[in-house]
Amino acid sequence: YRSSAAVLGESHGTLRLLATGDVDGLVRLQRFPVPVPDALSKDFYAHTSRVADLAWAGPDRLVTAGMGSCALIQWRLISQRRSDAQPKDSARAGPSPKAASP
Repeated sequence: YRSSAAVLGESHGTLRLLATGDVDGLVRLQRFPVPVPDALSKDFYAHTSRVADLAWAGPDRLVTAGMGSCALIQWRLISQRRSDAQPKDSARAGPSPKAASP
């Protein structure tokens, strides 16, 4: 973080996330509790100025409010599993046909 966090909120869903907003409009998501200082995070520059407030609205919804633009943004968390990331066509394809032997 280059700047100090302005607001933070802990989710109460199955994903246990911490959301923080800072003075530069950055919204950051991290797993919670964060075991190390440089833990992986997802960063989103969504607001043009300071994040005035944020709150979890259920287990998969985050609402953030920007100070300068007065923008209110609702976020929906989408969990993506490794099996979901594979193309569906490759999962349906059966074994390749064998050549007939003479």
